[in-house]
Amino acid sequence: MLNPTTFPHPPDGDPEPAPNRRFGGLSSRRVHLAKTITWRVIATFTTVVISYWVTGSLAVGATIGGIEATAKMALYYGHERAWARLVPAVG
Repeated sequence: MLNPTTFPHPPDGDPEPAPNRRFGGLSSRRVHLAKTITWRVIATFTTVVISYWVTGSLAVGATIGGIEATAKMALYYGHERAWARLVPAVG
């Protein structure tokens, strides 16, 4: 019997979560990715501004912001996926 909270397993064995009704039917993976990107834009802008303020160099601020954005986006997405696997009701 098909579990109503997941779609059939793709070849890699990782089930695709059911669409999220709060976000126009998008899967939780897509919602997590969208949240990751929008949050990173806000947080990275803040990092660039603070780095510029501290160093006085926009180039240094942008470099720090780029490194920070890449690292934290990957970490945040992994964190969201871990929570979705550990506590399915949260994802």
